This record gives sequence, C-alpha cells and structure tokens, in this order.
Amino acid sequence: MDLENKIIKSYSNYIKDKSIFGNTLQVYPEPLQSFSTFPTIIIKEVSNTQSTFNTSTNRYEYADNVTYQVDIYSKAITLGNKKYQARNVVNELVLLTCNFFMDCGFVRTSGNKNDYIDISINRYTMIFTATRNNWNGKIR
Repeated sequence: MDLENKIIKSYSNYIKDKSIFGNTLQVYPEPLQSFSTFPTIIIKEVSNTQSTFNTSTNRYEYADNVTYQVDIYSKAITLGNKKYQARNVVNELVLLTCNFFMDCGFVRTSGNKNDYIDISINRYTMIFTATRNNWNGKIR
C-alpha cells in the first residue's frame, strides 16, 4: 500500500475512534462539491518530492519529503442533548489531528482559519511535513 492511502486510512480510523463526533464525522481524500454532513475532513498528500540531501551517491538510498494538507469543515452540531459550537468541534479535531501526525513523525508547518464560501461553515487548514526513507519506509 502506498504511503498516501496508508496515512489516509490510518488517520480516518484514528479520528473516528478518538473524537466524540466520530459517528457523524466524514473523512475524504478529495474535495467535495458540497457538504451534507458535519464535521467533514479532507486529507490529501499535496507534495511528494525526492530529497537530494538524503540521496546516496549510488542513488540506491533516498528519502522523500512529503506534505499533507488537512482541511476541517464544521458547523454547530447537536449530539444527544448537547449543542457544540463549530469552533469547539474544530478545536477538538485540530488537537486530535496534530496528535495523529506528530505520533507518525510529522511536523505541523502551518495551521490557519480560512474563509469558506458559505459563511456558516468554519474551515481550518493544517499542513504537515515529514521525510520518509525508501530503504525502510520510516518517517523521520
């Protein structure tokens, strides 16, 4: 299994298991035309480049610099009898997302609130980077 599919599947399982919003949470690898469920997370590999600094002279050993983007979309939701504001939903998902990626060896290089066409939807974008060795598949 390639790294992107492995990360997306592991992340989806992790976030749905750990979040109190796991039963309603949707995770997708591609942007959607519209949202029908909240919260929704889009996770994708946005860059995968060879690190020339980590390439051996015979080119048998090399490493890739990988970058993932995670976009969290949320509205206020009600679970049971408790109402959660969109920012509280986003805050929990940001914390869990950071924990997942840092446990995998990634570094968060940015995290920003972003505007969305529908102003009733909160959007938060995070970028995570890491280096992956070809000889053992380890992220460092």
